[in-house]
Amino acid sequence: MREILLILIVAALSVAALVKPQIGLYGYIWFSIMRPDVLAWSSGLPYSMALAAATLAGSLRYLPAVTALFKSSISILLLALQIPVLLSAAFAQDPSLCWGPLNLYARVIVMALLVALLVRTEQQLRTTLLLIGGFLGVLGARFGIYGILNGGVQFSTGNAGFMSDNNDLALGLAMGVPLCWYSRTLVRPVWAKAACLLMSFGSIAAIIMTHSRGAALSLATVFILIALNERRRLSALLLFILMAAPSIHLVRQTYLPRLATLESPEEENSALLRLIYAKGAVRMWLDHPFWGVGFGSRNQMVLWRKYMSEASRSEPQVIHNTYLQILVDSGSFALLIYVVLLLGTIIFLQKSAARAKRRHPGMEAYPLAMEASLAAFAVGCTFLSRVTFDLVYTLLMCAASWQAIEKRLAAEKPSAGVEQPEARGRLHPMWAASKAGWRPAAAETGILADGETHFFV
Repeated sequence: MREILLILIVAALSVAALVKPQIGLYGYIWFSIMRPDVLAWSSGLPYSMALAAATLAGSLRYLPAVTALFKSSISILLLALQIPVLLSAAFAQDPSLCWGPLNLYARVIVMALLVALLVRTEQQLRTTLLLIGGFLGVLGARFGIYGILNGGVQFSTGNAGFMSDNNDLALGLAMGVPLCWYSRTLVRPVWAKAACLLMSFGSIAAIIMTHSRGAALSLATVFILIALNERRRLSALLLFILMAAPSIHLVRQTYLPRLATLESPEEENSALLRLIYAKGAVRMWLDHPFWGVGFGSRNQMVLWRKYMSEASRSEPQVIHNTYLQILVDSGSFALLIYVVLLLGTIIFLQKSAARAKRRHPGMEAYPLAMEASLAAFAVGCTFLSRVTFDLVYTLLMCAASWQAIEKRLAAEKPSAGVEQPEARGRLHPMWAASKAGWRPAAAETGILADGETHFFV
């Protein structure tokens, strides 16, 4: 029965995607994060491929607008990254080992680029971020509340797909916490705001109960960034501490000793092995500095024993560091573009949030949510090889959409003689204006009678 229901849902979403590809994109994101095929005990059918194909087919009419990808520095960098990646596969030690990972990676990148192509208005960006945050929040609440009700547990596995193990799950949920937190300012009903806080609390609990040290650092990064951007910084930081305290208390006997190994990684076996992997990765890169040994980590694992110390495990392992994995697999140029793409986007979003706070109060929630989420990944991926982690590319292209939206906002001229009311707290200005009875001309502002905001070029 579950499988039949899932087939019907995916079929309906696929048909809808042919008419409105944004629906297919949202369905694809839902499937990627939630993995309903696991809950339905039906993982053998190509659900994700069907959603992707239908979304691509429905997006064909947007091809004339593909030039918009070249108007955003973020999407340009993502496209540029594909050049050294493809070259690394072409000049790999064994090119045949690259095609499988490259096929998966290509689908991730194509679907991410569709975000920049299809998410073109503030309304669409709000919906996209609310859905991503909501999917991650529900997943986090499912794990976190289960752990709390059972008196504290240690999750050794994740959900499925790109979050199949505990470390991946923790990293994804750490990226979801700021999306849930800032979603409070993008929804009106009190119950929805409360749900956002509950999902944040559940996700924090789940992250702690994975015992992932990298995710702990990611979560700390999220707490600090959010607190720094709140008006009441100390109160926000205290709230996060209170949200984390119950879970830490429940698993304190196993969690706190594990965190203590961060101070002296040489004394803990898995942390020590990561240092050994890093040294071996540098030696491998020095022998293949330009295009690496081949995209996808399989060539790296074939060459494992040649470069790794005898103190490491005998079986081949990935590097357990995304930056070093890209360096080894695809070379120096790929790593340079990747770092500029990721860190440059984080810096852009921070500056953009400051501009939005001055010019469009309430809309700073968009760049702040994406900034903290990407920063969580930037920290957490230091401990994991997650080159194909789809969520980060989706958020990067959401940032590219925001970049285009911000440019259109800056080009708009305020209506003469119309005094815009100040946003109430962090309420979206569209709703604040609506509540105050403000209704300027739709042709001038792009605010239609149905309340949906459109930005016209």
